[in-house]
Amino acid sequence: MWILGRLRKTHNNSEDLTHFVDIYPNPEDGRDAIDYVHLLPSNLQLIYHETIKSINSGLAVLTGMGIRAIVETVCKDKNANEKDLYEKINGLEKQGVLTKKDADILHKLILLCHIPNCINGRARI
Repeated sequence: MWILGRLRKTHNNSEDLTHFVDIYPNPEDGRDAIDYVHLLPSNLQLIYHETIKSINSGLAVLTGMGIRAIVETVCKDKNANEKDLYEKINGLEKQGVLTKKDADILHKLILLCHIPNCINGRARI
């Protein structure tokens, strides 16, 4: 249940504990598409719009899949042909498509989506 931009979690135990987690930005506000989405390649536009819809609908799994699909599509478009997604993201950074900070964020997002696939502390996707 969303309450004023906060996530309310209720536990089913004898004490019935309730705690709140602040969510920013407020998920009820929704997300707008970028202003220049028409400049993206057509295949990326479709994935991007569907990912925005999944974010705005609160569909976390589909949102994660959409983000991954966006990253994979950009990698393919920019010829980042490394062996796994972790290395492809690094390849985009080396090309200057991503900043170091952006690459770090994407690594964390991808890792969160694929914890069972982690080998030696790094996601092998």
